[in-house]
Amino acid sequence: MKKIFSIFIISIILLTPLGLVLANTGAPCCLASDCVTGIEDCHCEPSSDCTMAGGVITAGKGGVCGPLGSVVICPPTKYREIGDIIEGLTNWIFYLAVILAPLMIIIGAFMYMTSAGNPEKVKKATALIKWSIIGLVIILAGKAIISLIKYILGV
Repeated sequence: MKKIFSIFIISIILLTPLGLVLANTGAPCCLASDCVTGIEDCHCEPSSDCTMAGGVITAGKGGVCGPLGSVVICPPTKYREIGDIIEGLTNWIFYLAVILAPLMIIIGAFMYMTSAGNPEKVKKATALIKWSIIGLVIILAGKAIISLIKYILGV
């Protein structure tokens, strides 16, 4: 398990800078007309629902402007900015925690039922249930606070 985790962390460390560099190769675009006409083209498969306002993509997945006839290496991820990466990572952690917390509560309940009155096992089971509930509350409260701040700031 430690080897898999190590490989995962190393791959993130190696691929994230690559993705950030590749994402910033040109100006964002939805159509070829968003780039310098006659010199650049819109690469990296922008989505059909992509819209721009003031040089900023407001909806959908945009592309990247690059020279006509050139080979443009597209970003390996859908994330174009560091804020998007952080938001994607926090969402991933949130969903993982929402799945794992009830599972840990169920495991704690099973440990409690199979403790056969052993005080040490009962203590471990109740601690597991308690900390799983506390963790779930913290995760849900964190997500709620972030959503509230975004709502207040209009993001």
